[in-house]
Formats: sequence, structure tokens, C-alpha cells
Amino acid sequence: MPRHHALDALKLLLAVLVTLFHAQALAAISPELALLADKGFGRIVVPVFLLINGYFFQPQLARGAHRAWLTWVAALYGLCMVLYLPFWLGGLPAGPMGAAVFVGRWLLGFAHLWYLAGLLLAALLLVALRRWPARRLVALASGLWLAGVVLQYAAAYQWAGEASLAARMLTSVHSYRNGLLLSFPYFCMGYLLRAHRVPERLPGGVVAALFGLALVGLLGEAMINVRLTPAATQIDNPLFALVAAPVVFLAALRLPMQAPALPLSALAIGIYLLHPLALWLLHLWPPLDALTEGLGAIVISAMLTQALMAARDGWLAQRAGAYRSDSIKSM
Repeated sequence: MPRHHALDALKLLLAVLVTLFHAQALAAISPELALLADKGFGRIVVPVFLLINGYFFQPQLARGAHRAWLTWVAALYGLCMVLYLPFWLGGLPAGPMGAAVFVGRWLLGFAHLWYLAGLLLAALLLVALRRWPARRLVALASGLWLAGVVLQYAAAYQWAGEASLAARMLTSVHSYRNGLLLSFPYFCMGYLLRAHRVPERLPGGVVAALFGLALVGLLGEAMINVRLTPAATQIDNPLFALVAAPVVFLAALRLPMQAPALPLSALAIGIYLLHPLALWLLHLWPPLDALTEGLGAIVISAMLTQALMAARDGWLAQRAGAYRSDSIKSM
């Protein structure tokens, strides 16, 4: 498939924003901007990523080549969970509760790795439902998305007093930030956009108008959440992200861009997956301000990604050389 270089650039930009967000760098630039990002304005990153994944998953599923993609995502998830194992294994409680938390952590993902766990579940569900007509898929995805938004805002605008155990479980971040209620709706949307050739059919003027409307709505929603929710409240699935995320994706899809000198997509994946490790490495040194720490994590993650890519290319070249040598000997 031909590469959409503007989408690769968008993915890199989103990965950089996630790193700055996790480093609290936005608060160093502007506390108000950091609050708006945390309360909704900056939360379209994951939906856009999921849309892109679903969009490019569609042709693979259509031609029956999806098993290799699923295997790759599962392997990447397993590798990353093992990489971050020292960060969460030591804090498990003892006994059966610790075993349950261990299994739950693998099912839901550690920290930012929840994205890969949710992506895998969304793709598996879509594979199981691939013979459903588009209307049924839209109805299911819409219902799941709405349930996630309702649970999220039930958690954000909690009632007074001590909540029961069931209430705390339902309002936990994992109750709505998961593969079923967040990942699948946006992944399915990307899939349907590709299957029904929506980008080719939708006029550019409509995309531009929706772009402005979505950003205004998203900003207004974030401002309301800043005013009416506690500072520590997390908003992962804003209401207006349902419009803003696909519009950002469609706008990037229309942008012409020449092939860049760097592998932008690989760098985006590497920065997203490795930036917590880079932040941990930076914490071993004397304290840095948040902005320097965020920028340093981006640089370190990019360097680690380049090193891993070089090691992979060297290993593939070595295997190819060994294969040619064995072929010559067998002649």
C-alpha cells in the first residue's frame, strides 16, 4: 500500500504531544493550556490513532491478511509488557489478590500500554463481526461509545459522600478507557471510512467546516470540565472527540506531502511506546524542569527507536546473507 506521509507526520506530532503531556511539560508552558488538554482538548490523540489503525486494517481484513497484523500487534504488546515489567511487578499485593492484579494488568495493559491491549481487542471483535452490515456495526459502535462517555462523566461528576465498591469500580478509569468502550468505536469508524470510501466522497469544504466546528466544540467542552470537575479528574473520551478525531484524520489524509528523509511512522510508534522509559532514565539525573524533561524524553525515545531499527536491519541483512550462502552451497 502507498504511504500517506501526512498521516505519518500527524502520528509523529501526536506522539510528541503525548510525551509532553505525560512529562507535565504543558503546565510549564501554560497551566491553563495544561488543564484544557487534560480535561478534553488534548484527548483526541488516542481516537485519531485508532482511526488510522482501523482505516489501514480494512484492506487487510478484506483480503484475509489480518492474521499477520494481529500477530504483530500481540507480539509488540507482549514485548512492551515484558520491557515494563520491573515498573509494576514489584508493587503487586501478596496472595490471590496479587495474582488477580497480575492477570488484570496483562489484560488491560500497564500505563500507556492499555492502547495496544485495547487495539488488539477492537481488532479481534471486528474480525468476529466482519460479516455484519455497516448499519449494525455503526449501531453497535455508537452504543458502546455512548456507554463509555456516560460512565466517564459519571466518574468525573461524582455524587457527594463515600461511594460504594460497585460505584468505585464502575467509575474507575478502566471501566470506560478500554478496548470495548473506547478503542472499538473509533477503530470501527476508521474501518468503515475506508470500506465505504468516505474520504473520496466527502467534499473538502465539508471537512473544513466540520474541522472548525469540532475544535470549537471540543474547546468549549474542555472549558466546562475545567470549571466543574476537580483538578485531578481525567477525561479520556470527550464528547466532541467523536467529530474532532475523524475530521483531523480526514484533513491530514487530504494533505499532499513528499516522502520524508526519516521514517516518521516508526519514530511515532517508538516515541509513544518508549517515552515512559526515557522519562524514567531522565529521573536518574539531577532534577530537570518539565519542559526540558519532555523534550529530552522525545530525543531519547527517538534515538532508542533508531538504534532498534538499525539492529533489526542488521539482523535481517545477516539472515539474508546466510540464506544466500546456504543456497550457493546447495547448488
